[in-house]
Amino acid sequence: MKFESLPKHFFHSLKFKMLVGFVLMFACIGMMNWISMDRLQTFENTIVHNTQEQLPIMEAASIIQIQVTSLSGLMTQMAESDSQAELRIVSAEINYLLKGLAQQLERLSDSESTEHLLAILMKLTKSLEATSHIQNQHIIKSQQVAKNIKLILSNSLDSMENGSLLHRQIWIPISKEISLLSSSTKLFEISASEKKIKRIIEKYKASKHLLEADDQALLQQIMGDVGLFYQLKVREEKRKELSSITTQNQILLDGITEDSLRLFDQKSQEVQTKANELISTIDQTRFNYFVIIVFGLILFVLSLLYLKEILFSRLIMLSNLIRSGNLNKYDLQNFDLKNEIGDIAFQLSNYLTTIDSQRNQLKQASEQLANVIKFSKLRIAIVQDEQIVYHNQSFPRLFDRTEMRNVGELPAEISKAITRNGLIRHTSSIILKSFYSESWQRWFDVSSVTILWEGKESSLISLVDVTDRENAAKEFKETISLVEKESQKDALTGLYNRKIYASTLDLLEQQSADESFAMLVCDIDNFKAYNDSYGHQSGDDALRAVAQTIASFCQHKDVALRYGGEEFLLVLFDRSPEDVSDIAQRIINQVHDLNIIHKTSEFKRVTVSIGVAIKDEPTVTHPRACFELADQRLYIAKRSGRNQLIDQSTPLELEG
Repeated sequence: MKFESLPKHFFHSLKFKMLVGFVLMFACIGMMNWISMDRLQTFENTIVHNTQEQLPIMEAASIIQIQVTSLSGLMTQMAESDSQAELRIVSAEINYLLKGLAQQLERLSDSESTEHLLAILMKLTKSLEATSHIQNQHIIKSQQVAKNIKLILSNSLDSMENGSLLHRQIWIPISKEISLLSSSTKLFEISASEKKIKRIIEKYKASKHLLEADDQALLQQIMGDVGLFYQLKVREEKRKELSSITTQNQILLDGITEDSLRLFDQKSQEVQTKANELISTIDQTRFNYFVIIVFGLILFVLSLLYLKEILFSRLIMLSNLIRSGNLNKYDLQNFDLKNEIGDIAFQLSNYLTTIDSQRNQLKQASEQLANVIKFSKLRIAIVQDEQIVYHNQSFPRLFDRTEMRNVGELPAEISKAITRNGLIRHTSSIILKSFYSESWQRWFDVSSVTILWEGKESSLISLVDVTDRENAAKEFKETISLVEKESQKDALTGLYNRKIYASTLDLLEQQSADESFAMLVCDIDNFKAYNDSYGHQSGDDALRAVAQTIASFCQHKDVALRYGGEEFLLVLFDRSPEDVSDIAQRIINQVHDLNIIHKTSEFKRVTVSIGVAIKDEPTVTHPRACFELADQRLYIAKRSGRNQLIDQSTPLELEG
């Protein structure tokens, strides 16, 4: 049986099958090439985007953080300024920083974040201008208040020196309250002083001493509509306003800081994401080209060799160089920079160089900072849960130690302050002020601030040497004490003046019961007539001579003062009644022996009369009663013929 041949169709021919195979192969090759080129283009676009957009934004965000830190310090300096010159300098520096912040914000490509930050910056700029204006007004008000207090005290002192005893009783408490106002900064302290002075004025409002024109003018300076208390309240309002706007400034600055940090973190994450995408794209591209080479090897060996030489090997080289991180200008010589792979290599080289440079800068800065902390004279320690996890070399040396591990090893004051305060949030805080090191003989402030140390919240403890500040404060107090002592001296006689009288009475009140004292009230006889006859210059000479005679009997604790005019007070401590009377009589005799001519006196020379009282007398219940008794006896001595003393030995009927 013969079999007829089957009809031959073109679709069954090998030629057709080969044609279909070649068509499919070229379709696959074309598709794979298109996918690979798309990946390469994505790769290039990502690199260009990171280089031209992301890195400048990160740089601008970093600069913004540095400028915000500087601005925070200047804002604090502005709030603490106490002179207009310093305020102008700080304001100029703040304006310069604000302009720099605006320039850096304009570099940010994120329009929404930029507009928000610029809006906050504009509010902060206006708020800082207002702060500068209010601070300037506060400084002016403070200077005016200080000047007015000084003027009022000077006028009240003049008024008391020229007035009567009752007049002094009115103005002494008023002057005391006014002097206290110089250190009063709280509104309730000012109001309390105002109420005290009003009660004094109400008590003596009917007195003729408050109806005099000079007293009325002085009261107007204190209690008037624009007087001292009004100015103090205005100054307090300015201080409150300044505190409020300073808080507002800090809130705005914190907003800029948070937004810039958020933007920096966002851009850092974007760069990291893009970098990961680049690595993924390289792997995908290598796989695609590997498939292309496999197909080309089966069909076109020569094409495979050609493609391998000009394309695939270059991609392998580029991938290895990227993975090794050693792509440099010498490696670029192996690429044709006119084609896409060469351009990619070139962009990658720049990108990796920038990243390495920044990494090296950060590493170098970190190492430098660590070395500065380690070897500097700053005393720094990191505390976690009362354990000292790190300290530099200078920290334990302050306590004569080489190493410390626990807070309990520190002095009790510092250990207690650290334990009591715990973690101090936000800005640095002084937890112990003026700690004195006996071994170093230096003063230190102990500060604490919360930081992240190895991913855990910790306290950064630092000891700052403030010895110069403490010495300056001590020197200032000694200077003030010297000035106060000089202000208590009578310019003419060199004795203490009336100001020391009250403090002397207070001292006598605080004496123990077994300590004794006596008061001698001395008065120059017929002194007005002496002045009228010989002139005030001779009168001043006579006052000085008598004062020197009285002062010559003072021992260590004794007090000699010019009570007023030609009247003197001598307070003697730890003397027997006989010694007190003997000293009084010797004063009378020595003044008489000065032989100061006084033609209108019955003794033809300057003499004194003295009244004596001692603590142990029955009628002396307190120091003021002792003075009053001595003053009465002085009056008796004057009435009995002058140039004599009257003491406790005088008969009772004579005292009456």
